[in-house]
Amino acid sequence: MEYEGTIAIHQSLGGTAERFGVVFAPYEPKVDGASFAVRRFNELRQVGAFLKSLGVCKDMISHALRQLFAGRSVEIPRVVLSEKAVQRHGLEGTAPLKRRVN
Repeated sequence: MEYEGTIAIHQSLGGTAERFGVVFAPYEPKVDGASFAVRRFNELRQVGAFLKSLGVCKDMISHALRQLFAGRSVEIPRVVLSEKAVQRHGLEGTAPLKRRVN
């Protein structure tokens, strides 16, 4: 099964050790009180490696890393992940995932 959503990447500029937070937000309204799992990273190269492991294309990874380097947040829309990838990479939250219709 596959899920479609947006990967959002934000950075904390407050000097925290884990300054980059990555969230996979499925295209489904959140349920009351639901939350998304956040993966945290210390360095840009770790974020790039994580995006690569999710199968994000090189151009999108390069664009995302440039934006993060410039101090901006990034959203990568229309990402399709398998159920196995969502679980393996710790992107499961308490929000429901909308199943992609093929």
